[in-house]
Amino acid sequence: MTHVEPWVIRPAPNSGELLSSYLIRISRAHGRSPGAFYRQFFPNNTCWRMDLDRSASERFLEDLSRFVKIDDRVLEDLTLRSWMENLDTKTGKSAKANVAVTPWINSLGVHKQSTRKHTLSFCPSCLKEENFLRKEWRLSFVTVCATHRNTLIDGCPNCDAPFVYLGQGLAWPSCNQCGHSFLVQEGALDEFIFGNLCDFQHQLLRGLMDDKVVFFGHHLSAQEFFSGIYLVLRAVKLRLRILGNRPCLSLMLGSAYSGRKTPLILAERLRTF
Repeated sequence: MTHVEPWVIRPAPNSGELLSSYLIRISRAHGRSPGAFYRQFFPNNTCWRMDLDRSASERFLEDLSRFVKIDDRVLEDLTLRSWMENLDTKTGKSAKANVAVTPWINSLGVHKQSTRKHTLSFCPSCLKEENFLRKEWRLSFVTVCATHRNTLIDGCPNCDAPFVYLGQGLAWPSCNQCGHSFLVQEGALDEFIFGNLCDFQHQLLRGLMDDKVVFFGHHLSAQEFFSGIYLVLRAVKLRLRILGNRPCLSLMLGSAYSGRKTPLILAERLRTF
């Protein structure tokens, strides 16, 4: 891209924000939908037809940095690439960094600016207060919000439609199927269960970010640790498949999911392994 004029309205990215969330906020600051806005400045780029949080090219980030006057390394930190290396199940960390599926990162199933799966979880209270999507919400093991002490949701509480954000217009969000607000928190976890989930989730996130995990006295790299859990869950998935429809696992998660059943959510998450 040749010389470009920086955009007049350039909101700063938030700490821990997803790249796609940042791009959506920029377009809304200009009073445009994301698709229309970025087609004007990136006419040959198909970023909204893919999972750009995983697959945004270096060229795209370099061009974007000229418009927002932010170092492209800062923009790359908004993507999932740095985490993908530690979540890779291969010994060569970056060997699979650009494949379509990465363990522990929920696949969006992007198609025509929308998502077809219940994959992006979020805290309604966080979204209402902070107005951006967090990077950690793309991780399959992140299921609770420690700040508001509630569970994340990944679909409409009223009709169970997936949370679609890539094709959203100018307001955060309501269900594109029934119009129900996504910003209303429903249900709560048992305090004991929440405490255990929150502690475990915090340990996983800390290990992912620090690239080191202490597991029963053993010091492991994040890649070694997550690869080990990945293999265990592959075995669990195989066992579930063998058992078929027979009940084999019970999770007491209170009334957090009023519409969708927890085993269904578990089954969707296991499909990523």
